Parts: sequence; structure tokens; C-alpha cells
Amino acid sequence: MNRAAPKVSVFKITERVGKSKPYYVRWTINGREAPVATFTGYKAADKFRSQIVHAADVGERHWDPVTGRPLSMVTTSAVNVAEYCRTYLVAQWPNIEPRTRQSLAVALVVFVERSAPAGAPAWTVDQRSEMKVWLTKADSTMSPAMARWCKKWSPNLAALDKAALFEIDRRLRLRMGETRSLGSDAARRQVNTARHVLDVAVASGVMAVNEWPTPIKGEDQRKKAKAAAKAKQRKVKDVMTIANGKLVLAAMANHQPASYLYRCITCLGLFAGLRPSETLALEFEDFDLPEAGFGSVRIAKALTDAGQDYGEEDEEVGSPKEGLIRTVRISPLVVTEVCGYLSRTGITAGPLFRGRTGQVPTSNNWCRALDRACKSVGIKTVTPYGCRHFCATHLVNSSVPLGRAAKQLGHEPETLVRYYLHDVEGDEDRTLELIAGVFEE
Repeated sequence: MNRAAPKVSVFKITERVGKSKPYYVRWTINGREAPVATFTGYKAADKFRSQIVHAADVGERHWDPVTGRPLSMVTTSAVNVAEYCRTYLVAQWPNIEPRTRQSLAVALVVFVERSAPAGAPAWTVDQRSEMKVWLTKADSTMSPAMARWCKKWSPNLAALDKAALFEIDRRLRLRMGETRSLGSDAARRQVNTARHVLDVAVASGVMAVNEWPTPIKGEDQRKKAKAAAKAKQRKVKDVMTIANGKLVLAAMANHQPASYLYRCITCLGLFAGLRPSETLALEFEDFDLPEAGFGSVRIAKALTDAGQDYGEEDEEVGSPKEGLIRTVRISPLVVTEVCGYLSRTGITAGPLFRGRTGQVPTSNNWCRALDRACKSVGIKTVTPYGCRHFCATHLVNSSVPLGRAAKQLGHEPETLVRYYLHDVEGDEDRTLELIAGVFEE
């Protein structure tokens, strides 16, 4: 998403007699006053003000959150990787989803640390947390120790030549401790994030050129083939049978009042195919629950699941994944489960799935509830998102048209086939019987 140019208001030059730098230039960015620039002579102040006015008139989109100046006025030699990552993230912050903010902040912390030259002291966990706060909060300040580290070890953008970037690329592909390689997907995300940040620096005029190394064609193809092979291996996982799914659901209820909450949200995953983030955002008004037959639920939002460090209160929910608002038909089994939950809790309006204190159930607690239920009936543990895969597999195996099954889950048929279809426990024997029936007639 492209960021709109901020609203910049520039005031007249003011003179304060008796000061060593008496000429003051003041301006605001979206109503927030930038740090004042002071000058010894009127001519220098007027030139500086003209540059600010010009940047505002041409609609420059990127402004340094530290100095309040447009990035076209920031000299390359004065900007190191840490400072520019902060500038980039603060500029992008309003235009990205909270969940993306979280992953982007983590990736940039890694980029700042790994961009340091050999010999730089490794960060502690607390230092990484401090850097993440500093990158994401425009009004935060560094500790003196971290400020010294950045001043000494974070390289200037101008120093990032091809050799330096090649080494950074190599280090970004390694796990913490730099002894083993990251998985291909994680490594690609880390590298692409860092490379994009520098591309934006070039486009903003802060960096002359981005010489990030391009992958060698043959090597890149081998990595893609290896990743594809791993994806195929992941796809061969078995899902439990429908009978076992019902056993797990029945085993989730116990003497704990919250167990019925976890049973209901698990039912919506197993037998309606909803994503966990969609289920936890549901409200009473989203359901149509008839006394008999099929009901429906409208999926219009999902939890961002990023926490308050990365979103405001009004951003706790956002659009569902893929941005698709859809109505999902729910079977009588699901209707009965939801009605039983409503009868037990007495909820008649607003959010359905909240704990005693009004908090959204955590992923860890949901996983524990599922783990206990699966172990109690003697089957392999299922994750909350695995419930969705269970639903997709059984819809298609039960001859539900592929297009309808994909619509139920909010995906395209190609995505459903590629990622969601698995073998079912006991399918091998059934498959052999079908093959025998085809070829032995």
C-alpha cells in the first residue's frame, strides 16, 4: 500500500535576539511539531525553509521521524542502518496491518544486528527487545549502551557496497547464533525485507544505489525445488477420521466452565472450516441458528492477533484473510453445538468467545485443551488450524464439489487442493479396494 504524503505546515522564520543561533525554522508534520532548526544567519535559515516547503509542495512521502526532515534532505553519510530502519518502519506503520507490523519489526531487528561488521558484540535478548521498541515507537529513546553500539557498529548506508551486502545476505539466512541455516521460507522473508528497505532508501534519494546480490540462477532453482519437495512432504500428513473428530470434540468438555468455550470454537474449526482468527472474532449477530436444519454464519472480520504493541484498540479486528467477506453454511451438528453454548453462557449479543475476564482465549490455552482431548481418546494431537485442514479434507473426500468446498473455506480451488487436502487415517485400505474394483471388473 502506498503511503499518502503527510500534511506539512511551515511557519515563518522567527528571530530570537541574544541567541548564538537566533534564526528559528519551525514546521509541523500531520499536526505534530518537528524538532526546531536553528541558524546563525538569515540566508541559511531561508534556504533550509525553502527546501522544507519544496518537499511539502511536491508531496514527498517519506520524512525522518527523528529529525522531522524529508529524506531527500538527509545526507547519506549521516544515516546508518538502524536509523533508516526506524525511519522506514515509522513511515510504513499506519498503512500495514498489525500482524504485519509485528513480523516486519522482528525482521528489521535482525537486519540491524546482522548488518554490523565482524567483531561487533552480539546482542542479548533484552537488547533485541529494546531495539524492537525503538524501531516501532517514534517517541522512544535508546539506552546509552545501545546508542553507543549503533554509533560504533551500525554501518552507514553509503558503506553498503556489494561485498558488504553479500555478507549481510549470507548472515540473514542463518539462525540465531549463526551456526545453522534458516528454512528456505524464513530466509527468503528476512532477505526480501532487508532488500526492500534499501530499495525504498534508493527511491527516496537517501542511498545512491542498492547493490544487493541477486541469487545465482542455478542455485536459486535448486533451492526452489528443495522447498517444493519439502512442501510435498508436509502435504502427506494424515488427518483423523470423522468419527475420531467427534470423539475429540466430546472429550473437550469437562468440569471447567471454559472447556465448553474451547469445545464450541473447536467445533467451528472441525465442522465448519473456520480459521481460528475468524472464530474468535465472531459475535452473536453473525449467526443464523434455525430450530432445525442448516444455519449460517457471516465471516466479516478476524482478530489481528498481534497484541497492543503493534495495534490500537480499534485494530484488534480486521478483515478476514484474503479480504473475503463470506457467509458459511453450518450443519445441524454445528448449529446444535453453538445453541448449546449460548444456552449455557446466556450470551444474547456481542462477542461470543471471551474468558471470565473478557479476554480473548489464547492460542496456548486452546492448544492445551485440544491436546488433552486428543490424548484422552488416544489419537495424535491436532492444532486449532489443523481443524480447518480436517474439514477441508473431509468435504472433498465426501464428494462435495471442489468449488463449493473452496467457497466454504474462503479460498480458491487451487489453494484448497495445494495446501489443505490430506490423506485420512485408513484411506490406504479403502484406496486399494477402489483400485481393485476398477481393474478387476
